[in-house]
Amino acid sequence: MTNTDHLGIIGWQRNAFETLDNMRRLHCGVGDSSVESSPVLAFYIDYTLLLINTHAAGDLIFLGSNDTFLDLRSLSQQSADVATRLMDLVLADRTLMELRSGFHNCQLVMICHAAIEILNVSCLLRSRSLFRNPH
Repeated sequence: MTNTDHLGIIGWQRNAFETLDNMRRLHCGVGDSSVESSPVLAFYIDYTLLLINTHAAGDLIFLGSNDTFLDLRSLSQQSADVATRLMDLVLADRTLMELRSGFHNCQLVMICHAAIEILNVSCLLRSRSLFRNPH
């Protein structure tokens, strides 16, 4: 694999993430009183952002280059931030709380994925700090 592959993956992830994140900010309005709130759309956009980052991270790992660690760390932190936002939304939004009792398996999987992303970033950061300082 080449540096071009690495840059292509990062460029694709950045463009896709920014596009969806901007759409969420403009059209969902969760936490913004100037925009009509759409928590269900926000939920699905956040989950899609997690999938984008998961695929980008997998592709970077496949490259096997040592140069990808900083990008993986950045993706992991970004995923943890989105996962936290998603979990806050599910736990605090009235619409989603009403829907929660009728969640299908797919939504449960999405919530589990969000929780795993939060755990993954802490494991990644911990393993990197142990690698630098084994004591």
